[in-house]
Amino acid sequence: MSTIIRTVITSLLLFMLPITAYQAYKILLIGSCDPKFGCWGTFELSFLIGSAYCFISLVALITVQLVSKVNMLNVLAVLVTMLLGTAHWFVLSIELLDSLTMQVLFWLALSGVFYSLAAVISKKYNKQSQPTRTAQLL
Repeated sequence: MSTIIRTVITSLLLFMLPITAYQAYKILLIGSCDPKFGCWGTFELSFLIGSAYCFISLVALITVQLVSKVNMLNVLAVLVTMLLGTAHWFVLSIELLDSLTMQVLFWLALSGVFYSLAAVISKKYNKQSQPTRTAQLL
């Protein structure tokens, strides 16, 4: 259970890191604020939307972790999480996903595919890095 809690906390921080950095850059350096919400409201709204996508990705990550029984706290899972955090704004702009249900299902499938791929690569790498019986005897 502690592995899942560490995974959730780590993934939440790593997923929201690119979103926070991008919005801070956009608001503080460019000065691009929504006139209706203001600068702080724009930041809060983007953070709320990003956290919704993050929790959908966490469902995919925990499901893949429980099914594949692979420790996903490695460099590959971190990269996938940061990639998903960076790419979620592009999914918002796809016109085929005009309904909320389609966006959630698409994001769940996309996250599941990326994390499954990371789990398969992690399993292969862990099998190759295991010492053989002969090497253990030496």
